[in-house]
Amino acid sequence: MSVTDLHAALTRALGKMREPRKTATADAGTYSYAHLTLDHLSDHIRQALAAEGLSFTQPIRRDADGIFTVWVRILHDSGATWLSEPYTVALPPNLEMRSVGSAVTYARRYKLASEFGLSG
Repeated sequence: MSVTDLHAALTRALGKMREPRKTATADAGTYSYAHLTLDHLSDHIRQALAAEGLSFTQPIRRDADGIFTVWVRILHDSGATWLSEPYTVALPPNLEMRSVGSAVTYARRYKLASEFGLSG
């Protein structure tokens, strides 16, 4: 169980990883833009990691002040793990659940993309 094994496997996986295609379109009223969905990004990363005995999780915590924190945890089949620095999102109180869900999904997508050096 060595973090060195995890780092070596991650380096190999990152070397094979390419930018995923943006498969969704968002309508912003006066303009639209292509973007990458969380599920597409996750699948893209999982495929590259699995070939090297790696996987990931994204723990999320909400504190009493409504601040959401997202991490990326990388796991290696040797038992070694690595936990990213936290990414926090402060949301205003009384926000509709749909807006909370959108903000958390956004945070997860951008945290995940940034940890693997992808543009997201």
